[in-house]
Amino acid sequence: MSSVDTSAASLGGKLATVTIDRRRMMGAAALAVAGVAAAPAFGMVGEAGLSTFRGQYAIHGGHLLSGYFASPKGKTNLGVVVLMAEQGTSQARVDAAAQRHARAGYLAIAPDLAATYSGSAVMGRDAMVADLMAVLPNLKRLPLGNGQVTVVSV
Repeated sequence: MSSVDTSAASLGGKLATVTIDRRRMMGAAALAVAGVAAAPAFGMVGEAGLSTFRGQYAIHGGHLLSGYFASPKGKTNLGVVVLMAEQGTSQARVDAAAQRHARAGYLAIAPDLAATYSGSAVMGRDAMVADLMAVLPNLKRLPLGNGQVTVVSV
């Protein structure tokens, strides 16, 4: 176990020394960052009985997924349904489909490709979808999920 001794400012003429365990500190920082990125994803209550969120969610492997997330409030061990919107599908239709799947007992994720890949202006829609499909196995490890991921078209 590595630790680092750091000295704080003088307190009443005495120098205070604090021992910091680097591994414990990095673990706490990772949990804090993950909590900030992931906790809100299912904390906002939308439609009755559903927890919904529009924004970013950190998934295993260091990826940030932007989109609309919906799940039955207070439920865990859910199958994950990824709703891939066809080009030209309205956001209202995608949100309604996500809420229907959540009411049926799934964790519904409607990715926002433009927001997820905002730094990749030269990437076409097909390339974005292909990249997202490569990341899908990471969704098997979502805290609310049960390891099953299904992709449906909306």
